[in-house]
Amino acid sequence: GDLVLAMFEDFWYRATIIEAKDNNCSEVDMFDFAMVKTVPNSDLRRASATICNSPVLAVKCCLQSWVGKDEKEAQLEYGPKIKKLMEEYGNVEVEVLEKCDKFMKIKIESVENKLLIKE
Repeated sequence: GDLVLAMFEDFWYRATIIEAKDNNCSEVDMFDFAMVKTVPNSDLRRASATICNSPVLAVKCCLQSWVGKDEKEAQLEYGPKIKKLMEEYGNVEVEVLEKCDKFMKIKIESVENKLLIKE
């Protein structure tokens, strides 16, 4: 749970360490961008108090239709499609259904309806 800076694709992100791996890597949660990645320990730096005290830039959300599904499976099945839909729609109306412990359950009706259509 240590706060660090983590390098990913040539950019530094604020992150918390989730798990230290055996291969000199750590799984980190880049919470400002809702990304969990495994990065080499050599790409981690201790974060200063000033950086740690800045407000979080993102809130982790889960689409209502995904609640209870395996996160990695959902990302593989729907990830590319939702990315394309979000680019197509641009701004979308989001309804917050519930504030859970670690995320918000949301509904994006226009996008979720298209996600359920098999291509």
